[in-house]
Amino acid sequence: MTAPAAAAEFPRLRLYDVHVDPNERNSVSDADPATTERMRSLLRGIETESRSLAFALERASEDDGDDQALRELGYLGGE
Repeated sequence: MTAPAAAAEFPRLRLYDVHVDPNERNSVSDADPATTERMRSLLRGIETESRSLAFALERASEDDGDDQALRELGYLGGE
């Protein structure tokens, strides 16, 4: 899996003050670039952790096949 280009990850974040604008009609992202960048950074972190978890789960799934093969050869106890 290859990572998308940084600009393509979250090309245009829109932030809303839902207390003032509950219908989310007016993004405040341009008016508050520091918060927008902080949110972008948080989203990147979530994406990185999600990819790491997906990789670990995929790896664990592959390992299950190895366990089954070793079990069939008698190297591991049966279930």
